[in-house]
Amino acid sequence: MPKFLVTYDLKNATPSPYVPFRDAAIKLGWSVWQLISDGNWYRLPNTTLIGEFTDMATADKSFDAIKPAAEKVLGHAITLEKQILVLYTKSLILSDQKQPAKST
Repeated sequence: MPKFLVTYDLKNATPSPYVPFRDAAIKLGWSVWQLISDGNWYRLPNTTLIGEFTDMATADKSFDAIKPAAEKVLGHAITLEKQILVLYTKSLILSDQKQPAKST
């Protein structure tokens, strides 16, 4: 199944929308970690998510569902200022957080 990468900006607010948005994204099939060929998981930059979906439309629909789910937890509206959704093919990752993949 293809992978999609999305990065976004939210308008700052009190309380901050970032953690509820990220947590809602994870529940909807997105991740903040990427496994690469060296066998380690690397933490993506803040406000960047990766997920496997059947196609771009499904990935976009899943991303669109994050905002209302996070707003419900947060108790106020979230303003999504920018986003870019792309098909992930390969990358170079520099991250200060990594963890080894679990053996199966």
